[in-house]
Amino acid sequence: MNKTQKIIAIILGVLALAGIATTILIIIKTQEPEETVAKEPAFDCPRVDGIITYNGEEDKTVLEILQSICETATTTSVDDIIITVIAIDGFTATAPDFWALYINDLPALKSPNNIPTVETDTIKWQLESLGN
Repeated sequence: MNKTQKIIAIILGVLALAGIATTILIIIKTQEPEETVAKEPAFDCPRVDGIITYNGEEDKTVLEILQSICETATTTSVDDIIITVIAIDGFTATAPDFWALYINDLPALKSPNNIPTVETDTIKWQLESLGN
């Protein structure tokens, strides 16, 4: 092997090692956990002392508004007509407690998905108990 061939072989060897090192660094970097960035809460639920209060909106139901401002969990009746709110903003109602719904300070007599609202309505949810 002459001098030129040796130089070319050394250069190719260095390039090959650089390629391998780059590949290893890329693999290591993709396996590192990403930096955790504090996220804003998905919702800004208007809860004060366990009571959620908000205003109605034209062409929206009580449930639609609630789900747009608070994290909620619901159950649906077998016939898909009655929706019951079982958790709001991480607070789950377990028997004998339940989420009571008031529209303009009057107890709601319908499922929240069947109550249309207007801007002047005041909607209130609070945990109440059937027991003692």
